[in-house]
Amino acid sequence: MSKRLRKLRRENKRALEPLSTASTVLIDNITDYIRSAPVRPFNQELARRDMIRMLADAEARGEPPEAVIGADYRLMCDEIISAFPPPSGRYQLLALLRDVAFALAVLLLTPALRAFDGWPVLTVDTGLVSFTAALFFVLLSIIVLLYRRPYVSSILSNRRALALCILGLWYEDVLDLFFHDAFRTVLFRLPAAPVIALTVVFFGVYGLLYATLD
Repeated sequence: MSKRLRKLRRENKRALEPLSTASTVLIDNITDYIRSAPVRPFNQELARRDMIRMLADAEARGEPPEAVIGADYRLMCDEIISAFPPPSGRYQLLALLRDVAFALAVLLLTPALRAFDGWPVLTVDTGLVSFTAALFFVLLSIIVLLYRRPYVSSILSNRRALALCILGLWYEDVLDLFFHDAFRTVLFRLPAAPVIALTVVFFGVYGLLYATLD
């Protein structure tokens, strides 16, 4: 995430510390709701800051959270969020590129590690092909899942997407327990260097976009 987004999140975290337990729990619910909104993460955090300030002011006056937030916090959140512009097409494209780069990097991570072990050759067996194909399907499904709305939420900030990604990475280990011998059939061999280089490039592109987009 960008420096200004990181700074704002730190400020919001500090602003939460003096609040009561009731207000803190309410902010947790508000945070989950706001971060699912189709606006840029920096604007989501600005909306969250406004809600924190409203609750802090209410506590200073001795009022309960409902006095300023209302019975349904989502209505107040929607009102604040609606004041922010939707993410531009350029932003959505860069955000999509960010997660595609991450997906490709994760996809190549296991082959790259095997390439290191077998340097200077990567041995491709049936297990690696099966694992890569399954992980590709999982990552593609994640991106489609996230892209159903304006593309602002990254893989790593979406709980369902992250859970699917972790399960995809464990896929090979689980199947290897039952089909160990079948997963060891060698299909072909590749030079190791290009595989490792591509993995580094994709992680680099992801890191650059993650650090600049907010």
